[in-house]
Amino acid sequence: MLKIDKQIEAIGKVINTNIEKQNLLGRGLASQNVIAQLRNFVEHIALKVYSSGGEIDNSYENIQTALAHIKTKGQLKFLDRFHRLLQITASHYTLDEENSERLMIKYYEYLLRIRIFLKNNFSIDILRNLEDYPLNQDTSLFEYYEKISKKLKEPLSSRNILDYNDRYYIQKIKPFFIEAEIFYEVTFTRAIDRASKFDRTIAFTQHEILHNYAVKLSVSKTHINILGKQMPIQIIDNWEVSIRSCELNNFADLIGEHPKLGGNREYYELMRYIKNSGVILSELMELPEEYFQIVKNSIAEKSNVQHFLKVLDKCRTICQNNLPGANIIKYLLYKVNNRVIKKQRGDQPCDRLSNLILKYGCIPFDEMPFNSSLLNHNPKLFHLLDSIDSSNRQHELFARFIKNNTEMRGMLYTPKKEIEHFENLEELVEKYNNSLYFKHTHRRIETYKGHFFIKGYEEDTFEIVNELIKLSSGGTKNYKNSVSSWLETTTHNVDCEEKTSALKLLFENSKVALIYGAAGTGKSTMINHISNFFKEKKKIFLANTNPAVDNLKRKVTAPNCEFKTLTKFLSKYNTSTNYDLIFVDESSTVSNSNMLEMVNKASYELLVLVGDIYQIESIRFGNWFSIVKSFINKQSVFELTKPYRSNNDNLLTYWERVRNIEDNIIELSSKKQYSVTLDESIFENL
Repeated sequence: MLKIDKQIEAIGKVINTNIEKQNLLGRGLASQNVIAQLRNFVEHIALKVYSSGGEIDNSYENIQTALAHIKTKGQLKFLDRFHRLLQITASHYTLDEENSERLMIKYYEYLLRIRIFLKNNFSIDILRNLEDYPLNQDTSLFEYYEKISKKLKEPLSSRNILDYNDRYYIQKIKPFFIEAEIFYEVTFTRAIDRASKFDRTIAFTQHEILHNYAVKLSVSKTHINILGKQMPIQIIDNWEVSIRSCELNNFADLIGEHPKLGGNREYYELMRYIKNSGVILSELMELPEEYFQIVKNSIAEKSNVQHFLKVLDKCRTICQNNLPGANIIKYLLYKVNNRVIKKQRGDQPCDRLSNLILKYGCIPFDEMPFNSSLLNHNPKLFHLLDSIDSSNRQHELFARFIKNNTEMRGMLYTPKKEIEHFENLEELVEKYNNSLYFKHTHRRIETYKGHFFIKGYEEDTFEIVNELIKLSSGGTKNYKNSVSSWLETTTHNVDCEEKTSALKLLFENSKVALIYGAAGTGKSTMINHISNFFKEKKKIFLANTNPAVDNLKRKVTAPNCEFKTLTKFLSKYNTSTNYDLIFVDESSTVSNSNMLEMVNKASYELLVLVGDIYQIESIRFGNWFSIVKSFINKQSVFELTKPYRSNNDNLLTYWERVRNIEDNIIELSSKKQYSVTLDESIFENL
């Protein structure tokens, strides 16, 4: 046996052993052990491919040459992508047991493809017990996917062909595995600049479809039987890359003058090359020169023009020489999207971005892509890691880690002792802060008593709390007596004593009222009571989402009211900012930056903030609503506790346990049959 084969089989045996002993080791530890082997595993397979099955030494130079070789082979793109994923894992993830389990599930598809590839091409039979690794797939879902997989294997003649002529953007590709075969669940939308999330379609296929670009799909329709009912499904029978001509033209506009692109032989050959090779446009920027010339020549010899190839030549010059603008080019070529491209275009050449026609606002992303955004677009981390070299960018990744801790976990201060996967922290902070644009001091990372924090987030939190403390320092003259008199004479019905008591005290000692309460305790009803008392005053009702605004419109019956989303209120086009009262509903979903912008922009006498800190949190950092009640006048805070959506004591107890995340939720759920397995009964009319 060849030495390289022995090395591959030895690594495969280690993987097999850990899968075999997962019950003893635990799935987390077994996953850690497997993932520790994978990078070495893939590199040895690359050596095997590069040597055309012959003997080869596993030296560093040979490994680098082999990895460069598989980048140029379309059928081996999965190996190249798997290796890049593993490099990312080694550099940017803390491989504890929980993370290792998640990654192992993600990597399962690649391991299965490796097993099939080695068996078919080199008669190497390894990873034989891969199916024993538990994917934790729900049994009812397994039946669903199993029936779909059988339909995918049926002849095309057994299905109804749909007349799909549009281009589509791939939103999500989810692999599933049946009997050691890989299938895909694909979510897609029409390739237009403003597609609604409600227009998404799901179909199934055995084809590995690129998610980067607009595609054309050949789709058929059939059905499966689930729970005694016929369920229609769609199947993707074929596909092709079909980048929109407007996207190519708008991208080329960023590079400079060019003829009109698309619709010619050059375009079709380029699209065909991307599909057949699996090499995307951003990867063309990194190919060795000899391979790039081969690609160019193969396209040029079949077409009369070379318009877009010349655009790619200019891009490649910038990228190969790592000139300013290179990172923007790589990212925009990685996932060509018309809406994103148009947002970056400037009116004239940018001297700080190699004279590309880009706005100056693109510069922060080009300089620090892993902790900055393009204009009106926040790239996903995986897309960045897949398109831009992360070497020597640990300071950016550290800053992103602190930012994510703040925005996603609500940790304004990250303890130094909890940071495990970065080294030389002070040096990273210094390098990051020195790399910032001089006007971006709010993005600086500061330290305090062994904690790291981002300056702007702390400042915003302080300003919001300080503003609300000022508002809570004095109330409205004769307010309580006015409410008492109104309650005696009004025809408006206040539904309970809890709300009556709160209504009398809201603005007696404060000009801000914070109303907290769980779902069903009557927060919207309370807003309506306040509105009716102040019916002669000019009022505006704000919320983060259109559904929340629509709910307020239904619940509030008082006159002199306006209703807007926060986005519309904060828009530069909104000039109406003076009100007697401002109501902010679902306050827990409002970010600190939006809240601060709102209080600075608006002019008002009284402020009502309503929400539930147990409900959905702000997408961006938003801790102000949960912490402010600890700082302001206690007479400004009101808690609604009585639920009105049910009188059933068992349901109320269940809800309370869920809300407080108590240990005995499952026991009550089982005892009262609040949770059951889905079956045919869901189709029965009650």
